[in-house]
Amino acid sequence: MIPTIGEIVNTKYLFRSLDIAYGCKNGGFGEECRNCCALPVMDKISGQDGRSGELARSVIRKENGKTCWNDEIKANPGAYKELLNRINGKKRYYIVCYCSDISLCPEYILEEFFWISLLCRKHSFTLLTKNPTLLYQKVENIFKRFALKGLYSKSFRHIRFAVSIGQNKTLYRLNQIRKFRKLGFKHIDVWFKPLIENINKVDLHGISSIRVNLEKDHGWIRGSVKWMESIIKQAKEQKVKAYFDLEEHQRERIRNGNNT
Repeated sequence: MIPTIGEIVNTKYLFRSLDIAYGCKNGGFGEECRNCCALPVMDKISGQDGRSGELARSVIRKENGKTCWNDEIKANPGAYKELLNRINGKKRYYIVCYCSDISLCPEYILEEFFWISLLCRKHSFTLLTKNPTLLYQKVENIFKRFALKGLYSKSFRHIRFAVSIGQNKTLYRLNQIRKFRKLGFKHIDVWFKPLIENINKVDLHGISSIRVNLEKDHGWIRGSVKWMESIIKQAKEQKVKAYFDLEEHQRERIRNGNNT
């Protein structure tokens, strides 16, 4: 069970990454991506030997001494090995494509994921994106092909679609992520990261749950616990499930009053 509101969730142990692809567009999706979590991960993997290191090196480059994406998206052929060994194991929660934005994956990579996920319906998979419209177009195309084989969204209740929102000006993504209900998907979530400003007047109709975080892995940028609490309050008022999403070191910093 996912812990309920009021508990502090250490996502290091709750969620696992299923990196079906590596890479992203340089600069990401604007200001929300300036403190990217995935780049340090790619930088670390790129120093490794073997296929993973080679793949990581192919999707990043150095620019003025800093690591950045090089606009390439590449499939990770080893992504499913551990998952397929756990088909009948204890239920796990996966974020699909942590080291990219899932919307940027070519359709063939996404379609392979959906097929393989059918073998692993005991687990839960979250497809988190900052570009719901692009992801919707690709998923819609895939499920048109699936329909010809008699396969529909009701077979994919283990899939959750989620949108990442970090600023008021990106609240328009809420309407975009809701469109997945038209395809028959029931689990639609929002992941808020109020790192830049307080996000207010949030309309959560049609949303299953929200998750709120404040800090990314490698440091604080502007943000406030009060901004987190504001979003949680709005969710409670609209009777939408809400969760904090914090690593242990974040929890301690908030306890110590380092970021109020």
